[in-house]
Amino acid sequence: MTTTRPGGYASGLLGSGLVRLTGLTTHVRRSHAEPAEPAGSAVTTERLRFARDLHDLLGYSLSTIILKCELANRLAPRDPLRAQRELAEVLRTGRQALADVRTVARGYRRMSLADEAESARATLTAARVRAAVRVGARPLPPEVDTVLATVLREGLTNMLRHSKAANCVITTTRTGDTVRLRLVNDGATQQPGPADPEGGLDNLTSRVTRLGGTLDAHHEGEWFHLTAELPLTRAGTSGKRRARRRAEPVQPAVTAERLRFARDLDERLGRGLSLIVRRCERVHGLVPRDAARAQREIADILRISRRTLAEVRAVARDYREAGAPRGAEC
Repeated sequence: MTTTRPGGYASGLLGSGLVRLTGLTTHVRRSHAEPAEPAGSAVTTERLRFARDLHDLLGYSLSTIILKCELANRLAPRDPLRAQRELAEVLRTGRQALADVRTVARGYRRMSLADEAESARATLTAARVRAAVRVGARPLPPEVDTVLATVLREGLTNMLRHSKAANCVITTTRTGDTVRLRLVNDGATQQPGPADPEGGLDNLTSRVTRLGGTLDAHHEGEWFHLTAELPLTRAGTSGKRRARRRAEPVQPAVTAERLRFARDLDERLGRGLSLIVRRCERVHGLVPRDAARAQREIADILRISRRTLAEVRAVARDYREAGAPRGAEC
């Protein structure tokens, strides 16, 4: 009878998923030379949207999972109850990321600024950043809600990656038919600006301006300010106008690209997230009984999460390159 090392099957499953994910990257590169205008232009637009969705959704979630796993790994020997709480947050984040993957795969992703604000509060607390979160409860048009939630996610991701923040303030205000989201943090001497493609803020600028809004990112000393301002009156009509402008002949090519992306997203990246969630469920109950083994399991989850995050960024980059005009710099 063959004995399987704990975690061996799961690691093999992850390896299989990542091999298939590499296949998606190869497919994207090969498809760079696909259909001529106008269908080619529409497919290019879809690929760029896929890149943004991968970066905005999974980049944030996996960064949060890594942060909390690192904290749980340090806490396990001396404070197992708190380590369990951090792992519970990892589970919540992982399950939400899985839901996001499946929603994006269906093509109807909607995000809530209020939900993101609560998630931000928990993440900042775990990172030992003093947080003041004041986000209004009044409902927003779906397009505005999704874009502002995305701005908040990306702003927090950049803050955690590029600053040594001790304080963060997140607020929303309404003035007439305008809503404004502000994220301000200290310790931001290395924060990237909106034109830095590695920071992702250029993607946010594109999303905000499509709805007739503005995005501003600047430093004031060691403080970094990110402000998104959107009109409420135009929301809900821009998407309909864009849909009317689409010509029927391009739809089969766009639909095929969406179906291919949906399948690959759910089967490959969804599989990696499922593995992370299952491993966290197992180690959550292990922490009080066997801290040393729990640390080994958490270290394995960290390895999986970092590898999956690297793959997400690589695939997003390849979608951007596949969608870029020929001769353009990426």
